[in-house]
Amino acid sequence: MNRQAIREATIYAETIAKQKQIQVSYSITTNGTLVTESDAVFFEEYGFSITISLDGIGKDHDLNRPMKGGKGSYDRIIKNIQPLLSMQRKMQVSARVTVTPENTDLPAVLDEFINMGFHGVGFSPLLRSSNGQNEMNKEQLAIMLENMIACGLNFEKNVLAGKRYPFLNMVNALKEISKGTHRPYPCGAGAGYMGVSADEELFACHRFVNEEVGKMGDLTNGVEADLQNNWLASRHVNTQDPCSQCWARYLCGGGCHHEVIEKGRPACDYIRSWLFYTIQANERLSRLKPNWNN
Repeated sequence: MNRQAIREATIYAETIAKQKQIQVSYSITTNGTLVTESDAVFFEEYGFSITISLDGIGKDHDLNRPMKGGKGSYDRIIKNIQPLLSMQRKMQVSARVTVTPENTDLPAVLDEFINMGFHGVGFSPLLRSSNGQNEMNKEQLAIMLENMIACGLNFEKNVLAGKRYPFLNMVNALKEISKGTHRPYPCGAGAGYMGVSADEELFACHRFVNEEVGKMGDLTNGVEADLQNNWLASRHVNTQDPCSQCWARYLCGGGCHHEVIEKGRPACDYIRSWLFYTIQANERLSRLKPNWNN
């Protein structure tokens, strides 16, 4: 929405990075409704990782993301992102699909977006919405799990056939499993990642902006060590209940901090079952096609 600020910030970061001889990378998430060919040229020049929010195919997406006047946004987005998909070399364009009870046919969505040319496609269940609508309950998450495993089996089939199949949930899970990840947090919130408010205040992540529970300091005075240390100590997976007794805690990390604080943990069975499947898939692929991920 503020194209000039995005470009100036990128060029500034690039300039400072070169002066300090450090590497910097860029990422941006967009709903795609305002993206232009000029943006694609800029993102390619600086090697951006682009995430497009696409919540299904056609009408399924439009149900979740109508324009202000009620008209669907899917066709407009697909048209707008064609330059991104065709130009991507240095940049990588991925689709992120928010899963609601209305759009659970994940294998069809995955194949559609892979064939469209996305570098990766990932799914995330809607566990907390601002108006409380379309949140996934345990029964709906069980349906999602079946569809996720169907996508995973398609991933296995393609890998064994020597074909690229960028199902990001599977790729990321197998990467974590194969390297023996020991992850006490679900993400870098409050540590290597923070959100900044329009008032120059720092928060644990973008979801916590302007919420006291996630406050970390401000741009003038920097991060407040006590706030940060207390946050990280309280959010460690071993201090969370029932996480401290869960076999999957160091693969899961305890779930999104913001969702857990607001909604609890309705997705634990789903997450454990998904990880159980991916652990089995990792064993199968390692046995049937050694070094498949090299």
